[in-house]
Amino acid sequence: MRPFCHTAEMVKHYTRLGFWGNPVYCEVWDQNALSYGAREGLVDSRGRGVTWETAKKMSDRLALGLLELGFKRDDIIVIQLPNICEHLIIRVACQKAGILCLPVGMGFREAELKHIFELTNAKGIVIISQYHERDHFKMVREAKSKSLTHVFLINNGSLEMQALSIEGMQVWSIEGMIKNPLEEEYPADFLKESRVGRYDVMALTATSGTTGLPKVSEEYNYPHQFPLTNAERWRCTQEDVIGLLCPLSGGVSVPAWITFPFVPCKLALLESWDVEAALKFIKEKGVSIAVGVPAQLIMLMDFPELKKDDLTSLRAYFSAGAPLSPDVARRAEEKLGCRIVGNLGSMDFGPIAIKSIDDPPEIRFFSVGKSYPGNELRLVDEKGTDVSPGEAGELLVRGPYAMTGILNDHEETLKTRGGEKDGWFITGDLARVDEQGNIFIVGRKKETIIRGGQNITPAEVENLLLEHTKVKMAAITPVPDEVLGEKACACIIPKTGEIITFDEMIAFLKEKKLAPYKFPEYLEVFASFPMSGDGQKILKREMVEIVKKRLGKEK
Repeated sequence: MRPFCHTAEMVKHYTRLGFWGNPVYCEVWDQNALSYGAREGLVDSRGRGVTWETAKKMSDRLALGLLELGFKRDDIIVIQLPNICEHLIIRVACQKAGILCLPVGMGFREAELKHIFELTNAKGIVIISQYHERDHFKMVREAKSKSLTHVFLINNGSLEMQALSIEGMQVWSIEGMIKNPLEEEYPADFLKESRVGRYDVMALTATSGTTGLPKVSEEYNYPHQFPLTNAERWRCTQEDVIGLLCPLSGGVSVPAWITFPFVPCKLALLESWDVEAALKFIKEKGVSIAVGVPAQLIMLMDFPELKKDDLTSLRAYFSAGAPLSPDVARRAEEKLGCRIVGNLGSMDFGPIAIKSIDDPPEIRFFSVGKSYPGNELRLVDEKGTDVSPGEAGELLVRGPYAMTGILNDHEETLKTRGGEKDGWFITGDLARVDEQGNIFIVGRKKETIIRGGQNITPAEVENLLLEHTKVKMAAITPVPDEVLGEKACACIIPKTGEIITFDEMIAFLKEKKLAPYKFPEYLEVFASFPMSGDGQKILKREMVEIVKKRLGKEK
């Protein structure tokens, strides 16, 4: 599938600069099989390891098997799998077969799956039939659409290559396909003709559903500058072990699984999140760079049984997917004994900027780092005019890392890019850039609370509240007001055993010299926040409705 929004001029421009036209991801894996065949590249929580040579054999057999089953270029296969070795192997196999894979979260249920099937006309899905006492095969049967003709199961020993026919769907065993030595029946270079092209859409990505049913973005062949920049700013070498703590289906995981084959180092996959399991995983696998979301970092940091020798191998934690307050980052570095870094990106655009472990504390804690090579940035005011140097404005970006568009929605794609095919992507972030090129996010344009004509940026107040010794998590939401238009409510999860009062909160914000008009007028205490399906983001819209109901402000 060729990206509809890539003009001939763009292709020529980014190819000339060396960003586009490079070998695709699966080619890098195959090269590693030749150069580092016996070296282990993947390990998971199940105690399994896969060498680069074995990974090639597995992915080749799966790719050939899919082609023999009648899958054609640009057919779509949904992947609903946890963090296990097969998950990435199947992605590589899809690229080799020219098939578009679409990973979705394990939290997706019938409604989301049905929406995905109908939106994409997916021809197949890969699942674990029973997982954590949930019947995923039953979900697929209830959500299936006319296009869905193949179901591929993992960990089902009763199936071999012979398919079962259930309700019009052919059901196959992934293990059986991997055991079938199809490569012996084809020329060694057969898959070179079928694999995804260097200027094609590489895969598809589903949003986490924070604004309702998920949409699907077209993922381009990432320029090699993306993983190489990650490796350089993490100081990543072949001796490193990148530990993925968050789901492979989410955007936070991308720097990890894209980067490791380019080094090449080892990628360790934590199957499902649990703080005790994560600590054991980091220690046993020798994880040196952990990749996860802020909530996971906070749980590690606050775990009461954390021992000094639990994290001796860890030298960096890459946190992304949601804002991380400077105070939490500072305390995490002290408690965990490693550098806390992160980046800025969007599921609808791609990578924008990243920090370095060598950045000074004020940059690591307060900024999102410097732009990836090749990205162009603009900061604009409400009228779309560039702001003066040093001033804050809405961040716009364009560059070679951009997603190619929203699947089956060209109008929305162009809308997010300013209405032009080669226009600027509108991030919705309010930011400023210093003289060294470091980007500082000061808030979200859509989340700005307008109180009597004065703007309140939730992130500013949230970051201050997270410095309070009694506060574990904080979120600021708007509350309708007949006089001022909007007021602010502080939603707080206290640390275990702690109680925080409204007066304590206001006194603390006064100590921090926050302007009085930014003080929240309400305080609501929560045991937990509603989170996105992948657990990476607070669902602010749901929070707003909960707060309005609690305060009797539904109308």
